[in-house]
Amino acid sequence: MQLSSDRLATDAEVRDLVGEIHGSPFRYVVIAAGAGSEALASLLGTPGASRTLLEAVVPYSRAALVDLLGRLPGSLASPEAAAQMADAAYARALALRDGDYPVAGLSCAGALLSDRPRRGPHRAHVAVRTEDGRIAFGVAMEKGLRDRAGEEGVASLMLLRAAALAAGLNRRVDLRLSPCEHLLVDRRPQVGDRPIDLLMSGAVDWVHVSEDGAMDCERGIEGALMPGSFNPLHRGHIELRGAAQSILGMNVTFELSISNVDKPTLTRGEVEARLGTLRGGSPLVLTRASRFSQKARLFPGTTFVVGYDTAARIVDASYYDGVGEELTRALGRVRAAGCRFLVAGREVEGEFRSLDHLDVPADFMALFDQIPESVFRWDVSSSVIRAGLGREAQ
Repeated sequence: MQLSSDRLATDAEVRDLVGEIHGSPFRYVVIAAGAGSEALASLLGTPGASRTLLEAVVPYSRAALVDLLGRLPGSLASPEAAAQMADAAYARALALRDGDYPVAGLSCAGALLSDRPRRGPHRAHVAVRTEDGRIAFGVAMEKGLRDRAGEEGVASLMLLRAAALAAGLNRRVDLRLSPCEHLLVDRRPQVGDRPIDLLMSGAVDWVHVSEDGAMDCERGIEGALMPGSFNPLHRGHIELRGAAQSILGMNVTFELSISNVDKPTLTRGEVEARLGTLRGGSPLVLTRASRFSQKARLFPGTTFVVGYDTAARIVDASYYDGVGEELTRALGRVRAAGCRFLVAGREVEGEFRSLDHLDVPADFMALFDQIPESVFRWDVSSSVIRAGLGREAQ
């Protein structure tokens, strides 16, 4: 089955993102060749375009590209072509600027599904150039997975995300890449930036870490996710993952978010320290998603394996500023993304508590399943282990 653009992002998500771009002080020159037309339509069709766009150029012919860049890139849909176009767009933005506001050059170079078969992969490359340097995104798309509109949707969302990144906005729409598709990121002049640096800076939403420590930006995952702080990783985490894998019949990957609703954002050193304990046994995912509605947006269709304490917070309105409507809205987003929760119980104040003890809104009971106590039970919390108590449990 082919995916169309309506599977990549909702109109409301795109409107919200474009609205925030229009609300920033940045102004852009955009050059799009072979892809990115949907992003231009969104920018132009949302009120505020006159505050954002200085110019938009769509050079389709080779002659037009030569006239624009002064030379023809080696490949019309390549990182080099996107970089050259972003630099040219930035130079044009500087020339057109008539006030004291920041400017950026945006580009999109693509080779998408057409009426003629392509030998190589269908691909899109996006770059954004500001006074701080250049950052580029690229993806090779799985042939046959999407129709032309779906591939254009991926390219256009990449372009909008690049515009948001230039303006310092953290809100981005997920690209919905398949497990076989990887987002490639290149930042200049900070050539040494690693995927973890790009995550910390907000350039990407998640990083996949393989068993051997190799990192990929926004690589798709297969199976379920087990979020946690893993401070420290202990036998309870490992046994819970094993129990969940047995119940679900699929792989379970640890997920560590650098942001947390209850705690300060992790520093680079803290992330590295956690990775030191997590790395090697199984793949894991690093994210910036502090709430499950955000995790659901990044990983649609995923089952989240959680403990009783986490499940209690998920359905506690006080974690949503005490507003029941916010709780309902958040769970609605999780359901709309096709995600679910698998809950493990534990002893609290001398009583074993599980899903039956949670005040789950009736409309969302179907989102929650329980791991039987006979299959898994672990009563020692990470905080007790950190305090040096229950050390024998590690």
